Amino acid sequence: MGADARGTPVGPFRPLPPSTAVSTPERVADHSLAAPGLLAQLLVSKYCDHLPFGRQAQIYWRQHGVFIARQQMMHWTAQSMRLLSGIRSHGRLLLSDLQPEGGGDSPASAQSDYGFVPGIGGMGSSR
Repeated sequence: MGADARGTPVGPFRPLPPSTAVSTPERVADHSLAAPGLLAQLLVSKYCDHLPFGRQAQIYWRQHGVFIARQQMMHWTAQSMRLLSGIRSHGRLLLSDLQPEGGGDSPASAQSDYGFVPGIGGMGSSR
């Protein structure tokens, strides 16, 4: 094994130039190996598919051969919810702009403006 004119080693183990070196992906959770895709899958499975953490742990073990403790899943979920709290508060701000004209807070005005409003009466009474 030798070197070229600039002194760079020539051979199968030549180092990569700095511009082509691969960087590590960003992590959402501090001091965690969980990638954003895993956290998204965890949250979708928990809150959309209604799978408890215990069942998710079984699925990850059976399909991928990876053990993830339920406590770890809870920790990642709590971190993700803290990160998503800004989106939630911004959504509430946007929804507050959709209040009916005149500041109608009463159930009657909300019901007359938007039709049926969950938690404020029903579609009709059946006796």
